[in-house]
Amino acid sequence: MHRVLAAAATAEGPAWIPGALVALEGYPGLIEGTEPSARVRGELWRIHDASVWETLDAYEGDEYRRISRIVTTDHGRDAKAWVYLYVGSAEGLPRIPHGDWLTVG
Repeated sequence: MHRVLAAAATAEGPAWIPGALVALEGYPGLIEGTEPSARVRGELWRIHDASVWETLDAYEGDEYRRISRIVTTDHGRDAKAWVYLYVGSAEGLPRIPHGDWLTVG
């Protein structure tokens, strides 16, 4: 999926959003923030080819909903971005306390 995204967008770098990250079976789920200090790290991309949204939405599936939110880059800049929120039940799922899926493992 990274290759598909890279062909249709430009990486802008890491960004953060208020929320919690849960571990599903081999992939993460972003839960909308309810704790002011909790945040989740992700990647910010500038989409150049809008047709990629259909592919991304299909890849994320019914467990996720794409929604517009404000994210903050590592340089402190706020940006409006589309994020995929996990809409399944988070009950009993392990939380990733540091909010960074790439450091799990």
